[in-house]
Amino acid sequence: MMQYKKSYYFIKGNVLVGGKYEIIYSTLSNKLYALDQQIGGLIEEGQFEQIPENILNKLVEDKFIRLSETNELQEHITVNKQAIDNDSYTLYQSIQPSANCQLGCSYCGQSHNKKTMGFFQEEAILSRVVHNLTKKEYKALGICWFGGEPLMGIKSIRSLSNRFQDLCNEQQLDYSAKIVTNGLSLKREIFFDLLLNHKVDEFEITLDGTATYHDQRRHTKEGNHTFDIILNNLKSIVNDERFAQHKPTLIIRSNIDKNNYESITELVELLEQENIFKYAKFYLAPIHSWGNDAHFTSLSDTEFADIELEMKLQLLAKGYPIQFVPGQQKNIVCMSLKDNAELFDAEGNLFNCSEVSQVPVYENNNNQHRIAQYTHSSNELIDETFRPFSNWNDTILKGEVPCSTCKILPICGGQCPKLWHEGIQACPSVKFNFPDRIVAQFYANNMLDANKNEMNYLSIG
Repeated sequence: MMQYKKSYYFIKGNVLVGGKYEIIYSTLSNKLYALDQQIGGLIEEGQFEQIPENILNKLVEDKFIRLSETNELQEHITVNKQAIDNDSYTLYQSIQPSANCQLGCSYCGQSHNKKTMGFFQEEAILSRVVHNLTKKEYKALGICWFGGEPLMGIKSIRSLSNRFQDLCNEQQLDYSAKIVTNGLSLKREIFFDLLLNHKVDEFEITLDGTATYHDQRRHTKEGNHTFDIILNNLKSIVNDERFAQHKPTLIIRSNIDKNNYESITELVELLEQENIFKYAKFYLAPIHSWGNDAHFTSLSDTEFADIELEMKLQLLAKGYPIQFVPGQQKNIVCMSLKDNAELFDAEGNLFNCSEVSQVPVYENNNNQHRIAQYTHSSNELIDETFRPFSNWNDTILKGEVPCSTCKILPICGGQCPKLWHEGIQACPSVKFNFPDRIVAQFYANNMLDANKNEMNYLSIG
């Protein structure tokens, strides 16, 4: 008989179901099962030959049980590198058309000014994108409009997106775009202009709790409140018949820390009451260092993880389809690991990370993350070999970060190479209550009729 071992990436829930079944999850295969406790005992004792053949084969197929000689970390890192090599469908480019922002958020690490892109910068970006499209046999171009506040550079958004669409038509490429915006200037007609004329079909907007909490931290630079304006923009957008017709993706993000976490339940109730929540995806994000000390107001890892889990359970109880555990591996953790993904800022700088532009601490340190300053002849000036964090998978494999011994590495990817580089733990919330989450996922699967067959019971009889 072949020699087997229990996978290192095999995780069990913390309760029994029906007094008999352990909930098990593999972060290598993203499979979830209810496993007869007796079989679980045989696995723990290494008595694989006593497991019924059909169940053993299933557990081997889904990587709960591995051949004893398998180096699982090496195997996974190889898969990650292959994913990067094969990442040739969409060329992803992020563009900051403005260095400005109306808001003076307490935790923001950026410095803002009135700089916007001009004709020569747009020309240089277009030239660089054309150049990047030659690197692989791409089938699509994907643009992220980022900031500062990107809508303060809407003239460049419109100009460049028209030219990108013309380029994609010429080269027979698919084109898509998304925008990350504070939502203050996202009036209904601007929203639908971006959606219908510029193919922006994903909008991410931030609300940090209800008005009392949001306005204390996401006010304008002059100190004016913003919550009601943003909420009214959202109400106007989702109640327009064009929204239901075209079904764009609307994402609402709440950045939380010690100062506003108590408002999240009330925010969900308000968004539901205003008929927004049923159209939007919603997620929480912990305040983290953005080249500053913002993380000192953060909740502890376990506090944030438990608040997030409680929020998801509340939404599940309301009947919303909720994912408690990731449904797939994260082989490419961020844009810095994509071969040709780049961010262009309004100052004329080129990066492969979205977290460093306009951040003074990096500018004052010789802008160590900058790939180059782009100009009209930028293709010839850029050193193609200098891409910070591109060796991230080797960093993990060498054991230089704790990710190399983490059971959730396959679904996390290390989360943020830049934060680890700065000595800041970058672990996602799922790490801190994963056994609770897989049990919650079991019940979520069984609560939704369409998903009942996804939960398999593995039992001796």
